[in-house]
Amino acid sequence: MKLIFKVILILWVMFCLTSFSVSAVQAVAGDITYRTINAPTRTFEITVNIYYRFAPGDSTIVIHYGDGYVDTTSITNDSTVANLCSEPVAKHVVQVVHSYVSAGNYVISAEVFNRIDSIVNIPNSANVSLYLQMTLQINPFTGSNDSPVCTYVPLDNASQNIVFIHNPVAVDPDGDSLSYEIIPCYAAPGYFFPPASNSFSMNAVTGDLVWDTPLTPGYYSVGILIKEWRNGNNIGAAYRDMMIVFCPVVGIGENIFSSGVRIFPNPSDGNIQLTLPETMDELQCEIIDVLGARVLETNLVASRGQSFLNLSALSKGVYLIRIRSKKEIRSGKLIIE
Repeated sequence: MKLIFKVILILWVMFCLTSFSVSAVQAVAGDITYRTINAPTRTFEITVNIYYRFAPGDSTIVIHYGDGYVDTTSITNDSTVANLCSEPVAKHVVQVVHSYVSAGNYVISAEVFNRIDSIVNIPNSANVSLYLQMTLQINPFTGSNDSPVCTYVPLDNASQNIVFIHNPVAVDPDGDSLSYEIIPCYAAPGYFFPPASNSFSMNAVTGDLVWDTPLTPGYYSVGILIKEWRNGNNIGAAYRDMMIVFCPVVGIGENIFSSGVRIFPNPSDGNIQLTLPETMDELQCEIIDVLGARVLETNLVASRGQSFLNLSALSKGVYLIRIRSKKEIRSGKLIIE
């Protein structure tokens, strides 16, 4: 009888631990930005974007402002913005207003417990938190400053034997110059960059992340640091933690992850249909190859959010499509076979 009881107890403990682990392993990707609300009072709005899988229930985000103050907030059920291997990914947005008593450099961070499991380049990822941080420089001689904002979601998919290209499509509200670099994900012991048959690199000027080419299917996390430059001086940095999903087979259909641009079919022979937000007008389209070169630039004519492009003259490969309007930039990835 005692033996049976011990077995039941052990099974119950294992179930509880498993249930806790499943409910806690949620975070997929995220980024953190800020904008100035009132420069004289050093008041800023800080935005934390968290992309997560499943319904996290009472999962919390811990935010450190860099001046000793800390906030915690819960992640609630949000609407789906993408799919991760057929499982929905939701986006949770936290916006807080915070004031600083003096000028200085402040490291703002946000932490979510924990990441999804089975991330190839983060050992034991189910027990590793998603940790985001950025540097806020308050300098009266520099003037008011807003951090760069990435307009492409921090989720993308790679394919077998195809060079992967991703661009966060960052925009600086103040018109400052930006530089890009890939770095190890913060607070991720044992982290290593995704292995490649040739190279895994990022163009510091264009922001194109090129993976030539993926080797092992799976989930991969990558840290991207975006620095701001004004008059030759570094005045701040933003950070995003993105996820790349390398699936061995890609079927015909729409691109899995996009930022307001749907491409069909994808992969294609070059004849594609673009679906765009109807709010976008006076559109300009750029096609960029894996080397960061602009291979085509044209104006788009859209009817009810639909536009068609014939790119059959382009060589087979992976391309980034950027759609620009007066107020925004949208992007998507295209594979031509």
